[in-house]
Amino acid sequence: SQAFCKSTNPTVASIQVNETGVIWYNAPTGGTVVTSTTPLTTGTYYAALVDPTSGCESSIRLAVAVQINDAPTPTTNDTTQDFCQTANPTVASIQVNETGVIWYNAPTGGTVVASNTPLTAGTYYGVLVDPVTGCESSIRLAVAVQFFNGTQATITGGSPTACIQDQVTYTTNTGMSNYVWVVSSGGQIVNGGTTTDNTITVLWTQIGANTVSVSYNDANGCSTSNSAAMNLNVTNCSDITITKSVDNPTPFIDDNVVFTITVTNTGQAQFQNIIVNEAIPNGYAFVSMVVSHGTYNNNTGIWTIPTLNANQVATLQLTVKVLFSGDYLNTATITSSDPVDVDVNNNTASASVEPKCLVVYNEFTPNDDGANDVFTIKCAEHFPNNSLEIFNRYGNLVYKTRYYQNDWKGISNVNGTFDGSVLPTGTYYYVFDTGDNTGTVKTGWVYIMR
Repeated sequence: SQAFCKSTNPTVASIQVNETGVIWYNAPTGGTVVTSTTPLTTGTYYAALVDPTSGCESSIRLAVAVQINDAPTPTTNDTTQDFCQTANPTVASIQVNETGVIWYNAPTGGTVVASNTPLTAGTYYGVLVDPVTGCESSIRLAVAVQFFNGTQATITGGSPTACIQDQVTYTTNTGMSNYVWVVSSGGQIVNGGTTTDNTITVLWTQIGANTVSVSYNDANGCSTSNSAAMNLNVTNCSDITITKSVDNPTPFIDDNVVFTITVTNTGQAQFQNIIVNEAIPNGYAFVSMVVSHGTYNNNTGIWTIPTLNANQVATLQLTVKVLFSGDYLNTATITSSDPVDVDVNNNTASASVEPKCLVVYNEFTPNDDGANDVFTIKCAEHFPNNSLEIFNRYGNLVYKTRYYQNDWKGISNVNGTFDGSVLPTGTYYYVFDTGDNTGTVKTGWVYIMR
């Protein structure tokens, strides 16, 4: 009676006999020859010898009872098992439902892998050993091993620089659990950011260094690199601009003009304590003002705007009188704000006028009705050394004066024929000399209508 382990793959040639050249049959008499390479099964095999001289076989065959023993195959709950590299798993970490499992590196044959050997990705083959017979499992349990290194936590979205009052969305890895988002005091969470969100939207409210960070539990249970942080600098990306216009760029001396100064917040951030220097130059005299935001002091030329919200516009309208001489270039400048404006290239604006003077009105009606009763030369009063001569159509001098004050009513003052007479309706000719040593003389016609 001979016992064999199935795991060793015994054949008929494995049966122990003391002689060589034994022939095996499947019956005590007659039967069929069983070749030496035939795998053994539990049962009886019958052996005979052949006489080398006569060629006769043994009349009585040797009966050998064969017992094939096997151990059960180990079992597992998962034939593909995942491990975290950081846990430093070994062969003993492979999950099986039985104890005493021996692991090999091949499905048959191969080499035993010690239980304290560090696991690597691949397939391991486990067997059990029958405690009575010492036989191993003939069919090995195959377990595939793979690794998760842990998902490297990252934060995407935004950039190293954010604009104050901007809303920025940040994103980390999906499919994780127990997200913990942390935002520095310079930001406010306006969307997302809960334990189930892999995104967060932050409203940045404070200029300077800020941080957004996240941590979570890895979906595979691996704990490496499951947190990340993004450092950023919040700056004022908003801009305040100033423009200026004048309603009449070519007024007459002594006319009123209106300068409109416009301050615009072109960004999303609120500006406070805006100071605009709008000093009226000496070519003008202050008349009145209309201001939409804040206050204006015409003595100091300071326009103060306490608050200007995003995309808001503030205007200042200054009505001034154009003087005979002086500086006509009117410049307004934003000198300070909170926060400081990032672009000062658009914080100054100018507008000017070119006053018209010595304008002669070519007709007048000296009928004492209070309207257009005198010959008017605009700005004549600004030339105290002026002289005026009036001639009729025949070239005769009918009127002359020094220091003309826009008071001639068409009456002659020349000694002789025309002295004191009321000149009739008709066309006359004037010569006006400014007398200011510039050589400026204006000539032309004037029509008297009575």
